[in-house]
Amino acid sequence: MSTKIRSGNMERANPQFGLASVVAVGLLLAIAGASREAAPMTPLPDAVTVQTAQDAKLRALVPPVLATVRTGDRVVIVAGKGKWSLVRYSPEGNEPVEGYVRTAALVNLADGAEALRETPLYAPERPLVATIPQGRSVAVVGFVPSGYVVRYRSPEGAVVQGLLRAGDVVETEALRLARKAAKPAAPEPAVGVLVASVDKEFKRLLDEEGFAPLPVSGGAVIARLVLWGPAQKAGLRPADIIAAVDGKPLQDAGALSAAISELTAGRLAVVTILRAGARGTHGRIAWEWKQVSIMPCAEDVMLRNARRCPLSLETASLGYNIIGEPTVRLVVRNIAPVDVVAYKVDIHCFDRFDNPVRCSIPPDGNVFRGIAQETVKPGETSGQLSYWTLHFYDNTARVTVVLTKVRLEDGSEWESDQRQISISAESRR
Repeated sequence: MSTKIRSGNMERANPQFGLASVVAVGLLLAIAGASREAAPMTPLPDAVTVQTAQDAKLRALVPPVLATVRTGDRVVIVAGKGKWSLVRYSPEGNEPVEGYVRTAALVNLADGAEALRETPLYAPERPLVATIPQGRSVAVVGFVPSGYVVRYRSPEGAVVQGLLRAGDVVETEALRLARKAAKPAAPEPAVGVLVASVDKEFKRLLDEEGFAPLPVSGGAVIARLVLWGPAQKAGLRPADIIAAVDGKPLQDAGALSAAISELTAGRLAVVTILRAGARGTHGRIAWEWKQVSIMPCAEDVMLRNARRCPLSLETASLGYNIIGEPTVRLVVRNIAPVDVVAYKVDIHCFDRFDNPVRCSIPPDGNVFRGIAQETVKPGETSGQLSYWTLHFYDNTARVTVVLTKVRLEDGSEWESDQRQISISAESRR
């Protein structure tokens, strides 16, 4: 059931009402537009004919699909490659296979990953289309980061298209001029929302929660926001219903994904939303129309920004309570655009000889794991709740506090990766 926040004589619905319902309906990722599985090509207006510099292997533009990773399935991360991640996946209990999936389709990359939507698993290698002997003519029709997209007429007369490496063709003045004149491919736009379709089942759940009928036939309801994403910066919240983008009405989450793909990174778009408002005279929670300006960014930029820590560690102090147990107090500052509601730390304990101090009951390692459930507003510092007593870590004279996880009010999370966010403190006793 939804919770309420009193405001004068009115009740306002907590915008977190719909998360459980949204999960029941099913999630769809819409942080970018339609997938572009082929190599990101910068096309040429006119093809340039060149010769192969050596025997060259012409490979397919799109690798074959090995399997389809279903929503909620777990995969093992083998290596990250920006927009793509190499993963190991066991389809329906069969032998595991390795391939690439879009990084944007995964969550919880720290300890493996879970698919947020049904997504194809592509083979690690693109299949061989043809072997082109040295000195044969090919038509360059576009550029990719590692080489060229070319058309080739085989001895049998068939015309095939594929990828060649940069060193496989003879560089000519015409090719250099074409490369210089070609416009780079526009980056894929992203806004950073995880959504579900507004359908009959979702409307039924809204009715059970006490909401007024929606004034739209469809749309996309936000379940989660990407940390530091354009949607979060623009003030969108979980449970907001996106009804239109740049004045074009949306019917479902798929329509939102398509609308986002038509936006331009770095150019403002206007998103029309419905947000839970006050409870009306008939006891139903009304809907409020809002228009929000949002600046889409390139998908790779958004994913890189999402790894930024929302907290800065300001100070740490090590003291002792009245019975001599070590205590740690931490001051953090919220540098994110929304409230931080909780965070976790690992406190590593050492003596004055830098030897690890291990927990005595029961015998354990030298790491105390703490949680602070304190709301820290943007730009402000933590108060009195970032305080821990290190029971059974006697003889601790120095600590290193490592931030491991942060949860924000809108449901977005940050989790530590290889870069350690830490601060140290030493006893003066």
